Amino acid sequence: MTFNEAIHLAKKETFREDLEEAGGFILKDQNSDDFVWLFIPNDLSGTKEAPTLYSANRREYTKKTVPLFMKGYRLFASFHTHPAFSATPSRVDTKFLFKSFKNNIIYSVKDNQTVMYS
Repeated sequence: MTFNEAIHLAKKETFREDLEEAGGFILKDQNSDDFVWLFIPNDLSGTKEAPTLYSANRREYTKKTVPLFMKGYRLFASFHTHPAFSATPSRVDTKFLFKSFKNNIIYSVKDNQTVMYS
């Protein structure tokens, strides 16, 4: 799939009526321009923190990424939603998340805006 198709699928799969943050990762094949979107559940789902914080479930992350890593895919970007806020990175985003990934994508559901930060 193309990068734009991966973004479109990510936006579709992370939309939540309950306004909790959701997310996942986009991987890219090292030998082609093929991208893969992986939805990873929010460990905080159902808690008071979930509307303002996405924390990827580590077990699900490992289960989904390792087989793709073995096929030559590598992490390209993190992706998470800001359901009720702008796509501007939060302090947590810039202090923790953005230090771990080269590319970071935030989708503001409220504004229907997607922004990538590198």
